[in-house]
Formats: sequence, C-alpha cells, structure tokens
Amino acid sequence: MSPKLYPEHFKLQYMKAARMLNIISKPKGPDTELFLNTVRAMASNFGIDPMKVRIEKQRELGRKPTVDEEIEALNIELNMLKKSERADPKKIVDEEELQRYLAEGWDVQTVLPSGKILIRR
Repeated sequence: MSPKLYPEHFKLQYMKAARMLNIISKPKGPDTELFLNTVRAMASNFGIDPMKVRIEKQRELGRKPTVDEEIEALNIELNMLKKSERADPKKIVDEEELQRYLAEGWDVQTVLPSGKILIRR
C-alpha cells in the first residue's frame, strides 16, 4: 500500500532539499521555458501566484520580463516565503480569522480549550 501524498508532504520534501537546489544555474535553450514552468508550479504549490509575480516584475521593469528575470523573481518570492512566518505549517487563530485562512488553503487541526483554533497548512 503506497502512502498518500499531500501538498504538505511535497512542501516538507522541498524544504529539506532547498539548500541543495541551485536555481542560479539555469538551463539554456529550449529547456529554459520548461524550467520556468517547473518553478511556476513549485511557487504555486507554496501559495505564490506566479502571474502576480510576473505582473509585479513587469511593472518594475516597464517591459515584459525575460524568462531569466521571471525565474529570479519567483526564486526571490520562494526564499522570502521560506523565511517568513507563512513557512510555519501550524498557526493559532481566532474564530474571526478562520474563514480567511480556510480560503487560503489552511485546514482546521483542533479547537483549543481557550476557544482559539489550531490550523495547519
């Protein structure tokens, strides 16, 4: 029986392997577009909207970003996410905040005796 794979599983595996990944050495030629799509998918799995990052980069540059520039922008977002509190897979929230977190993909873990709610990404 194979273990079920959840987004949390992939996130944990990425976090373990992140220091060994070298996004700076990008492939050249037709593989660059494939690499960009892979980085976009990875960013999307972490809750980052790749199109929003692309639009922000386009506004910053005043032109359409190159593939390398878009990859760099996504890499920066992934690194910021890793350092931020959003990288923490668990969080305690009030009932008023719960709906927003559920919409962002968080799941209810348990309700604490204090009335606060433990959620997990």
